Amino acid sequence: METKIDIAQKYIENESRNAHTENVLLLAENYGTTTQIKSVSTILKMKRRRGYINESEYSFCTLIGNLLFKNIRQEYLEVR
Repeated sequence: METKIDIAQKYIENESRNAHTENVLLLAENYGTTTQIKSVSTILKMKRRRGYINESEYSFCTLIGNLLFKNIRQEYLEVR
C-alpha cells in the first residue's frame, strides 16, 4: 500500500505532465468509492479514445478531485 507521501509524489509527477484526469483516478483509487473509481476510469478511457474530456466530465472530475484532494493536501505541500 502506498503512503500518503508516495501518493503526493505521484500526484506531483502527474501534474508536471498535465495528467489531471489521471490524478483524479489516483485519488479515487486510494480514497474514493467504487462508483467514483469506475466513473473516473470510464472518463479516462473515453479521454484516451477521443483525446479530450467534455464539459460534464470535466465538472465531475473537478468535483471528485476537490473532494478527495484533502486526503493528501498536507503531504502534497510538504513534498512540493
